[in-house]
Amino acid sequence: MTETIESNVNISTYLQSYLAAQNEHATQLMLKFTPEENTFESSFRNITENMFFKLLNTTRTGSAHHHVGISLQRFLSGILVSVLFFFFQLLIFLLLRTKLKTIYQANKVLEENSSDGNEDHSSSFGRHFSWIKDIFLSPIEKYKDKAGIDGYFFLRFLRFLMLLFFILSFVNIPFLVPVHLLAENLKLDSQTGDDNQFKPHLLDRLNMSNIIPPSEPNILIIHLVICIFVIIWFHIMLKSELRYGVSVSMKEIMRNKYQTVLYVDNVPRDMNKIVEYFSLIGQIMDVQFVPKDYKKCHNIWKRLCSIEEKLEIISMEIILEKIFEKSRPKTLKYFKFHFNKLIFRLKTCRRLLNVTFSLHWGNRDGGLLHYLPELKVTKVPFLEERYIAFEETLEHYRRMADKWDDNYYGLETAHQELIGTSSHSKSYFKKVFINFDSVKTAHIFGQLLLSHHNDEWNNIIIGPNPRDIKWGNLALKSPYVMFFRSILASLLGTLTIVGWILPVVTIGLISQLPFFNSPIPLPKFFSKNSEFVQDMVMSVFSVMTLVFLTEFVPFIFEWFSHLRACKTGAAIQIDIQNWFFVFLFVHIFLVLTISSGISFVIESLLNNPVSIPTLLAHDLPKSSNFFCSFILMRGIAYAGGNIIRVKELLIELLYYRPFMYTPHKRYERLTRSLSFQWGTIYPIFSVLGCIGLIYSVIAPIILPLCCVSFSFVYFSFKYLFEFQYNEENKSETFGKLYSHALMELYTGLYCMEFCVMGIFAISNAYKLSFCLFIIVIMTVITQYKISTVYLSRWNQLPLYYIKENQSLESRDLAETDYNDARCNLKEFEIPLIDTKKKHDEIWLLNNDQGIGEEEQEHLEKHYDVACNCDKFSVDKLGNVYLNDK
Repeated sequence: MTETIESNVNISTYLQSYLAAQNEHATQLMLKFTPEENTFESSFRNITENMFFKLLNTTRTGSAHHHVGISLQRFLSGILVSVLFFFFQLLIFLLLRTKLKTIYQANKVLEENSSDGNEDHSSSFGRHFSWIKDIFLSPIEKYKDKAGIDGYFFLRFLRFLMLLFFILSFVNIPFLVPVHLLAENLKLDSQTGDDNQFKPHLLDRLNMSNIIPPSEPNILIIHLVICIFVIIWFHIMLKSELRYGVSVSMKEIMRNKYQTVLYVDNVPRDMNKIVEYFSLIGQIMDVQFVPKDYKKCHNIWKRLCSIEEKLEIISMEIILEKIFEKSRPKTLKYFKFHFNKLIFRLKTCRRLLNVTFSLHWGNRDGGLLHYLPELKVTKVPFLEERYIAFEETLEHYRRMADKWDDNYYGLETAHQELIGTSSHSKSYFKKVFINFDSVKTAHIFGQLLLSHHNDEWNNIIIGPNPRDIKWGNLALKSPYVMFFRSILASLLGTLTIVGWILPVVTIGLISQLPFFNSPIPLPKFFSKNSEFVQDMVMSVFSVMTLVFLTEFVPFIFEWFSHLRACKTGAAIQIDIQNWFFVFLFVHIFLVLTISSGISFVIESLLNNPVSIPTLLAHDLPKSSNFFCSFILMRGIAYAGGNIIRVKELLIELLYYRPFMYTPHKRYERLTRSLSFQWGTIYPIFSVLGCIGLIYSVIAPIILPLCCVSFSFVYFSFKYLFEFQYNEENKSETFGKLYSHALMELYTGLYCMEFCVMGIFAISNAYKLSFCLFIIVIMTVITQYKISTVYLSRWNQLPLYYIKENQSLESRDLAETDYNDARCNLKEFEIPLIDTKKKHDEIWLLNNDQGIGEEEQEHLEKHYDVACNCDKFSVDKLGNVYLNDK
């Protein structure tokens, strides 16, 4: 570049116009681009120039540290968007709650169906807003039976985190925040010249990054004291919660009827040896072997249930056809009626093809035409065709029922012969379910068999639920195949954790690059005139993209658990929890913490390689700004998703309501529309709890945000348990997920200790660092003792507890119906078969015109089938609903 400088121009003034930054601490000079003075004809070159202009004018060293981290404006803008969206979801929920009761008040619909018909005489306001009182004042102990033990413990886990961070907020913030602000003021007072004009954002001033050399090391004593308080308070709450959790879990195990069942693999072929082996104590009530051809029986059962459903569909179409033909709605309801009728016509459009073709001779007059055949097309009425189809389907059902009875009888006979002859038939696996006389006996033998490892009497499962067993994995025989599958699943799980690093790192980079202000194209008006809108989009985009990237991972780990040959759904949930927690902690905390500062870390290392200690103390704690935003936005978004349930809402409106499905299917959806995979839910909040513990000393402002976030989630789950969730948790772990989640919080505790210890060390506070090292050793010893004392009780029923609670078991059996309290091994006889699923009767739709009753009488008289028209009704508009008793 060649340019002539006038003689009267000062050289320093001339060069100053081309410098982006200049101070006494700068290690390099950066040239300043001026787009206004350098106009290019190409739009591409203009974009490139603008990008380099923003990038090169942003330095990550010296006085420009205020660019690091998230500004207060960006933080508040992201929170504002989350809060506004939550209240938007809440408004939609309030509008739909009374309109779509089958989604948002399923429990109340079922209670009305089973009640004695007493009406609610409360005011309209009370009926619409009484749920607020229920979710805020109802004790969580009432959900122990309704939500299951794992669901009840999850509420306790959220309450544990809320109380933990609430107390820490009242202690840490009043002591640490003033110290951080004081350290920042002292540092600014010590700076001179232009350095003092670049003050960091408020969020950066509230964390521990300001306390770095040459700050006074003695100021860090308060951090050591607070760190010790955090550790002590955590252990006080942890020990109390584990003690209570163990007592609740043991009581529920003693009450569960399946806990008297013991599954044993590789048993001898001689029945006498089995009986002799378990004759030490107690008594064997029944024995059930697993048949090898269980898939054949299962296929017959599936076809039988499918035909049952088809019969109900046909009967439902007949009734709806009669109703739509006879009903004549008023003007105000005209469109609703014809919309339902149109959907019904589209669903039954096959009526257009209900024609018959026939040839007739001799029906024409005149000449040769009399001898030619005549083709006649006759349209079959829809109702006539439906009755014919019902009769044919009924005949098919009866043939399939006879086939099922033959197979079931043959299986039952073979099993009785197996028990009677005391010889193991080759048509059965060497796998057996043994039902003992008490929970005590089953657990004692289970612990005895678990204590030794050999080729027989192994792969023990205590108290399996027959509907929770993964029969494909249970039927595996080769130990080498199971070992290979386990190794392969572990390898794939590790590769998944490693392979997910790249997209997560990209999110961290996007949140820091100065020229990447908005990844979403915005209108020119907003992009030029509203920095607040850009910050808002940027903040929400980073958090929401990170959430989206982690939503699909649980399904991957669930498949890996199946590949690992886990034999029950409970074992799968525990396995998913372990792997998913590692995944979330690695990516949400470790990877994101590094990637969110990687742009300035790389630049600083290139400019000044000896600045690593300064980076650790000064820059990395500033990633707490992102996590403050992430924790609050994650909790609010999760709570909003719980109450609105967008997926179920869309499925209900776009599929179930318009398209017809049977009364049994409607009732099944009403009772099973909401289910939880607790192994994928616990790790999310375990990781958030770990992040809160890690930054409890480094950035204490995160503590009240954790309380608010967990409170939103806590009350949203209380609403689900109170008004929507009513399905039995077949994959019940009796609190094992809860105990693992509590112990996973130690990960956050150790990270907090090591981070603070490192900051002590680089601040030349070696005495404080050594004291904290001793505390780390004491924490490890304490964790070992707690694990030994409490977790062993959760994994195995303690013998002393069995001895102390024998009266509890006998009392529960005396107060409960014998058939309900005792497990019947018939449930294990044919795998994958739920004998309660067989309907044995057709549910018909009733209405005010008596069409359902007439149809019931017709079907029972002419086809000899059992019908019931008391469950569901249909109104004049074609809307189907559950009857109130």
